[in-house]
Formats: sequence, structure tokens, C-alpha cells
Amino acid sequence: MPHITLRPNSTPAPETPDAPRSVKHDLGHPVRMRIMGILLDDRPRTQRELGRILLMSSAAVHYHLAALVKLGVVRLHSTHPGPNGIVEKLYSADRGRWQEMLTQLDAGVDVRFYLDYTAAWAHERHREGLEILKAGEHEHPFLLGSYVVQAPTAEVVKLKREIWKKLEAFHKRYADAAQERAATCSVTFSILPSLAGESKDSLNALEYDPEESGKETPCKRTRKTRRPT
Repeated sequence: MPHITLRPNSTPAPETPDAPRSVKHDLGHPVRMRIMGILLDDRPRTQRELGRILLMSSAAVHYHLAALVKLGVVRLHSTHPGPNGIVEKLYSADRGRWQEMLTQLDAGVDVRFYLDYTAAWAHERHREGLEILKAGEHEHPFLLGSYVVQAPTAEVVKLKREIWKKLEAFHKRYADAAQERAATCSVTFSILPSLAGESKDSLNALEYDPEESGKETPCKRTRKTRRPT
């Protein structure tokens, strides 16, 4: 999904007919949209190849592939000999059916769908990154954390725009650049409303900079959120 800017007058798409709701439900998972993005390059892929690209198990990929096949946007292309004498299936995208699905997805601005889709991708990036770090590969620079503040709306908007400007510039600089000894990283970001009634002790942060710390254990800086008594 590209960068989408919601406007103050953005309204949810109508809840009818039933077909668009079903399409959004079936395609709502970010992994399925990612699979479609891979297959739309007109190169058939096996379940094993998709798993390698997505860094997912074969069983997990099979679950999402089956849903896409049932929906009709992915079809069996052919088979070929695989490792250990097994026969592997090659899958491809059905562009005609995919265009039909996109037409239904574009029937209005479904704010809930886009929120769920974007948050799910951020969650997937978090899951992937945390698994790498938990495996002991601490040579990657990282920053993880959150806090709650109560600030004027105008200041929140200003902060959001400043952060997005820097993040967008960083992405444009390195999105297509092949760098030697480069660190592959995911950048997730959010400024969201909160129901927290207290912000003073809400800062929790964990960071590591290999350029400063060498091969030492990653430094931990945390402040526990105060629990209500």
C-alpha cells in the first residue's frame, strides 16, 4: 500500500454490499497483500520461494496462499521437480481477477481497513526484528520504545510532520541503493491517540548502537510506567 493521507472529511466506505466487506476481510492481512505484490511481477513462485522471500515458514505461507487461491486472485501455474524428489507447485497471480478485487477495495475510503492493514504490517516488522534480536544478533543498531505525552494539538501536528519529513527523506535516499556492509533495517513509526491518564513515568526505551558499543551487550534504558494504585 502506498503512502495515503487521510483528510478531515474522510469517511468510512459504505458497509454494503456484502462483497466488498468479504474482499477486505480476505485481503486484509499484510502477508497476503505482500504475496500478491511478489506474484504480480509475472514470475511464478513456489510456496518454498515465497517463504524464503517473506522469511516465513512453509506452513504459514500455505495458509495465506490457500486463502488467495480460494479468492481467485492466485492460481496454480504449473509444477516442477523440487528438492528430495518432491513435486513443487508454482503459483501465479490472476491479473484479471485481481483488478476486479481492486475495484471493490476502492469503493470508498475504508478507514478501518487501512488502519488494520498498516498496523498489521508494522506488527509484522516488529515480530521479524524482535526474532532477529532475540537470536542474539546484536550487531544491528536499533531503537524501540514508547511514551505518552499530553501536548497541544498544534504541537502534535508539527511533530508528526517533522518526523515524517525526515523518515520520507531517509527512505528515498536508501530505498533503491545497494550498499556494501549495509544494515538492513525496518523503520516503523506511529503517533496515536491514547487513553493513558498519566504521562510522567510512561517512557520505556531500548536502544543499541554498535558503532559506540562494539560487541557489547545492548544497552537498556527503561522507565516503568507507574501502575495505578
